[in-house]
Amino acid sequence: MFNEDKWKDLSVEEREKLIDKFVECIGDELGIENIPFVAYYEANEYDCGFYDFSDNSVNINELFLDNPKEIVEILTHIYNICLKDSTFSAVLFLRLNVSTMLQNVSTPS
Repeated sequence: MFNEDKWKDLSVEEREKLIDKFVECIGDELGIENIPFVAYYEANEYDCGFYDFSDNSVNINELFLDNPKEIVEILTHIYNICLKDSTFSAVLFLRLNVSTMLQNVSTPS
């Protein structure tokens, strides 16, 4: 599904359809009743993606549409975090922002 050689020949729409199908497969496999939909947004390369409880969406930075391995890692990470709240009942708004994480690591305590 996410073969790098084939991925580069796909249009953006084809990539998005595969990502939608992947998210649906993950949701089915995990028994999630209300599977999130996928949305895309523009951001810098340090902002990968997030889950937004307010509309039950998995959001992916458009910059990563060229990298199928990164898409799989982003989705896996988001689902891993979301499953910690198995009912999705808590407000869960996760941003994978590497620059913020690096600032927190480098800031002396």
